[in-house]
Amino acid sequence: MLILDRSFGDFRKDKKKLAKFLDTSEENIIILEQIHEDKIFYADKPVNGEIAGHDAAITDKKGIFLLVQIADCQAVSIRDVNRNVIANIHSGWRGSVKNIVGKTIREMQKKFGSNSADLHVTVSPSLGPCCSKFSDPYKELPKHLHKYILENNHVDFWKATFDQCLAEGVLPQNIDINGTCTVCGCDKYFSYRADKGDCGRNAVVIWI
Repeated sequence: MLILDRSFGDFRKDKKKLAKFLDTSEENIIILEQIHEDKIFYADKPVNGEIAGHDAAITDKKGIFLLVQIADCQAVSIRDVNRNVIANIHSGWRGSVKNIVGKTIREMQKKFGSNSADLHVTVSPSLGPCCSKFSDPYKELPKHLHKYILENNHVDFWKATFDQCLAEGVLPQNIDINGTCTVCGCDKYFSYRADKGDCGRNAVVIWI
């Protein structure tokens, strides 16, 4: 897994630079439209342009790079160490509501026969509970997420993702929450909240 932060710049402005950096072609880099939904794309061959309407991608093919762009949302990267299958997921708070992480794990099980005990999950630098303040989270979030609401209307989405992985049978020792808040660390990472919406995007890329 590779995390490209502010030091790389906004990859969206120069995808040829990104392809050169990864030593591949632009068509081998799967970039999702990311519309805060829960559709999962199976990347089995090179593609021109963004994958419309999708927020997660899975592949078992070598040479295919799965990219998730973030600026406070989580990139949740999953590797099946036994079957050589990977997934990369864009999950903001709406993704947590829809449990796109759990849905992707179930898709890996269905399509590739993945065993949850073989899955290793990494959650990227993202919005931490320290800075995830909502106006009224009890109204804005469904009841199944209320247990993650903290004092002063903050919400712990890191813990929500951890629990969603556990619910699918992923072993706790195989779940790595980076623990870096992009708002607090906005000197290194692009942050939508810290930059007030006017910012680039970090990229999290995984490949086989």
